[in-house]
Amino acid sequence: MQLIHRLPLEQLCTVPATHPKQGDALLILSSGRTQFAKLMGQSLICDDGEAIEGVALEEVEVLGRVTYFITQIYDDRRVV
Repeated sequence: MQLIHRLPLEQLCTVPATHPKQGDALLILSSGRTQFAKLMGQSLICDDGEAIEGVALEEVEVLGRVTYFITQIYDDRRVV
């Protein structure tokens, strides 16, 4: 007899499973391409400025919540 043990998401990924909050950055799949978006109200604002809202949200799959962005020092426009 083989026992199957299911792992909870928190144990498998070592991060807590949370629901996105207002202002969170998300990685989404929309129209066959992945892109970053920010949750604002009842809509998603993409990195190109486009808003996805209403019925169009039914076609969007949220792949995950962004926890960190890695920026190369050469791409950073801040003074060092």
